[in-house]
Amino acid sequence: MSGRFFRHIALAAPLLLLLVLVAGIWLMTDAPPPPKAKPVDPAEGKETGERKLAGADFAAMDAFDAWLAGGKHSEELAQGIELAKARRSALRKLIQEDPQAALARAVPYPVRQQLPGLVVAFLETPVSTAADFDVEQACGGPEGSSWRHAWVALDGRRVQVFTYGERAETMTKEKLSVHGIAVDEVMAMLDDPLRELSAEEAADKGFTGRVAQVGQRFFAVESDAALEAAREQLRATEQMLGPVALPAYRELALGRMDGIYPLAMLGGTGTPG
Repeated sequence: MSGRFFRHIALAAPLLLLLVLVAGIWLMTDAPPPPKAKPVDPAEGKETGERKLAGADFAAMDAFDAWLAGGKHSEELAQGIELAKARRSALRKLIQEDPQAALARAVPYPVRQQLPGLVVAFLETPVSTAADFDVEQACGGPEGSSWRHAWVALDGRRVQVFTYGERAETMTKEKLSVHGIAVDEVMAMLDDPLRELSAEEAADKGFTGRVAQVGQRFFAVESDAALEAAREQLRATEQMLGPVALPAYRELALGRMDGIYPLAMLGGTGTPG
């Protein structure tokens, strides 16, 4: 081949390269855009989200609920005991993973009162008392890790507390009003310093009308508005810095809140069986 041929090739090479680049850019811009990710619907699969929790065995809790609904508590006592045992283990895990969901699974007071004692022995322990709330937390650990642990003393035992909502930010407090359920050494704490008693529980304690509990004290409630006003004041005082006595608790105990009046005070720890 002559030198003229190679000179033509050398001149044409840059032009060919430019054409290839232009064609590549055109193909990329003409390609369809990637599909958009489907937005997550917060209302979709409420139960699915709950059941993705790693440790809790919802089948065990569902089986016990079905036994409860069957109503043959005496006739099927042996089965109820075994189901209660399995449920207890599952509920203990759920308390640690989702305390709010665990509280929703608690056996209501009127139902609990109708169950055989051998079954009740394996249920969660209802907790309503005043206890020192001790928070331990750290941040900026290895690889930016942080943790927060909360504890209360119940019947001489140190129990780890799992919280949610506003009380997930509550710091160490003396004689905090705590309500919830405990299984072994873990407790799910209600995100509320107030607990309104069911009509059956109030009657069993000798009260009439609406009754609420704060710590170890019981109060007569005149209206929803009075209950909500007291709740707001108690919540606000719980956010105060330091583990000091809580002023709103004292005002409530002295009967200085409108529409909610002291009735009685519990002895002991306030953890009914």
